[in-house]
Amino acid sequence: VEQTPEDYIQLPVQETPDGDTTVFTFTNVATTEFKVEKKWNNGIGGTAPDVSVNVGLYRTTDKTKVGSTEGEKVQENEISNPTQQTFTFNNSNGWSHTFNNPPKYDEKGNLYLYYALELDADGDPVADNGSITLTDAGDFHVDYDHSADDAISTDPQSTTITNTPSTSLSGTKTWKDNNDAYD
Repeated sequence: VEQTPEDYIQLPVQETPDGDTTVFTFTNVATTEFKVEKKWNNGIGGTAPDVSVNVGLYRTTDKTKVGSTEGEKVQENEISNPTQQTFTFNNSNGWSHTFNNPPKYDEKGNLYLYYALELDADGDPVADNGSITLTDAGDFHVDYDHSADDAISTDPQSTTITNTPSTSLSGTKTWKDNNDAYD
């Protein structure tokens, strides 16, 4: 029995019927890491409210789909645990997290592009320029920056999520036109 090398992960086993036998293909791929940071743009020095915010890890092999709410959810374990990898941010953990050891490539050798999205109370991803209501904190506008951390790579290696309090403005427009004298 072979062991998966360090810094590699085994992808799900592929079974291919071949006449009276079945061929089992085991694929090991290198792992990577992905950093996520949460920021608050609330006009009081970026001080975070006393809340918890959940984010989910997503991936794609198509650069144009990075940030999409339709991306593939990254599982806790590629083989045995279909639960999505998530993290709960709060004041005590410094609003920063690194997801460790997701596979760097898919089973065909295509580079995975990872990104994180904030999750609403139902566990659904919040789109870029979307909004979220946080219990005891109010409504917030959500922005994402999916960026490379070095000058060499243009592929996303981190996500920064920024929440800005939402405000509303209402008013009444009154025309002062001297009874339509200004045509």
